[in-house]
Amino acid sequence: MTIKYSTARNPQWLNAEKTQLLVEVNFGHIDFEEYSPFAAVESGDLDHTHQIWAECVTGKYGDIADFVPPADITGSDAMAYLRLERDRRLGDTDWWANSDRTMTDDQTAYREALRNLPANNPDAILRWEQPPEDAVLEQTIGMPHGYTIWVNVSWPTKP
Repeated sequence: MTIKYSTARNPQWLNAEKTQLLVEVNFGHIDFEEYSPFAAVESGDLDHTHQIWAECVTGKYGDIADFVPPADITGSDAMAYLRLERDRRLGDTDWWANSDRTMTDDQTAYREALRNLPANNPDAILRWEQPPEDAVLEQTIGMPHGYTIWVNVSWPTKP
């Protein structure tokens, strides 16, 4: 399948390594918008992604804007994500509390520390970090991609 486009604009580096570009592209087969955001890479499965990359790098669509890391997530938004990650970690250990087994003191303390985490870390900050190209991230469903660094949070150690 050949994907056709007429023009592009506003190229910007998507990462500090300059291996990915975000560019607005006018694809003829998409009717709902004049320009659509598109991630271009130097090599990939589809010819148009290489072509758009090459055209951006040669300056056809203007200068490529510098990479700008996303802003920190703070306040109530950070607390909502903290609870989401805390709930995932609690869910990973729910089996410890099955009626056919007894939790160790360390397991009980760990789960209690997780339940108290939001109250004990009210100034949580969620910071974005560019993952390595080959990284396999343990990403909690609902968490924004790439936000992997917690600041002002003391996670308990899982026994």
